[in-house]
Amino acid sequence: RRLCGAAPWRSAVLMLQREYAERLLADPGEQPFSRLSMNVRLFARVERLFDVKPGSFIPQPQVHSTVVRLVPRLPVPDVHFSEWDAMVRLIFW
Repeated sequence: RRLCGAAPWRSAVLMLQREYAERLLADPGEQPFSRLSMNVRLFARVERLFDVKPGSFIPQPQVHSTVVRLVPRLPVPDVHFSEWDAMVRLIFW
C-alpha cells in the first residue's frame, strides 16, 4: 500500500533476509514467485545489489541477507490497489 499511495520517492535500498528478497526478485514461473512479487512489481522495479554473509555481523545471525534496490515506476499505475490485490489473492489461492 505504501508503494501506491505515497508521495513520489527516488529509490529505497533495503537489506532483507535472503529468502524474502528472493520472493521480491522472483520472475513468473519461478518457485518463489508470489503475491508479494506481483504486488511489488506493479509499483516498483527491484534489483539485487549484493548478498551479505552472516559472518559480516557480530553476533552472527542464523540467516543470509541480500541488499536490494526498489525504484518506483513512474508514473504510478492507475490501479485501485484493493481491487488489484483481491484479484492477485484469487490467482495465488
